[in-house]
Amino acid sequence: MSLRKINTCLQDYEVPYYPFPKNPSLIEYDGEYAYKYLEPFEVNKIINTLANKIEFSQYDAVLVNIQGGYPLFKDLALIKGFDRKPIQIEYHRPDCGIGSNIVIPVPEFLKGKKCLVIDDIADRKTTFQSILETLSDESLCVALVTKRDIPNQAYIKNIIIGAELDKIWLAGKGMNIDYINDPFYKKDSFRNYDGIVARPPDDVLQKLIY
Repeated sequence: MSLRKINTCLQDYEVPYYPFPKNPSLIEYDGEYAYKYLEPFEVNKIINTLANKIEFSQYDAVLVNIQGGYPLFKDLALIKGFDRKPIQIEYHRPDCGIGSNIVIPVPEFLKGKKCLVIDDIADRKTTFQSILETLSDESLCVALVTKRDIPNQAYIKNIIIGAELDKIWLAGKGMNIDYINDPFYKKDSFRNYDGIVARPPDDVLQKLIY
């Protein structure tokens, strides 16, 4: 693990970088397999560090991008003793990587409000950018992880990220490993796993199944 300084309008902070293992081992979860990346205890450490950087009481509302953001919200709320329900929204990054596919938008009554926005991952950050369009520019985005070497990332004024990982298909802690009509995984596979895994190449998955 190493540290990299992130510059935002907030106080500068250091994000831990965890490189993907050179010789990853397989983990079995709910009858399916993936490469082990971060153990649950490592993810818990990251979440505890995030919890020390936020205060729920400073915001008019908490927005959680379902389904990815809910596991992180649940852990943060437990650590901070926050017992109010979040407002659920649903924004997805389209395949083209531009803008967002909006299923459940930010409610009208939150226009201009200072909100805490929670999601599982900030890669291109366009999902956060879309969510923030109608909110106060003092709103804060929180993501469990980001990936290294993602080109053309959107600018987010206030964002806190728990860890930086390598550019690979991630799953666990809200992130799913499957795609539509995936021949190797059930829908939402590994989403509820408390660690973080990476999707193996299809030729590896083929050997595991057959």
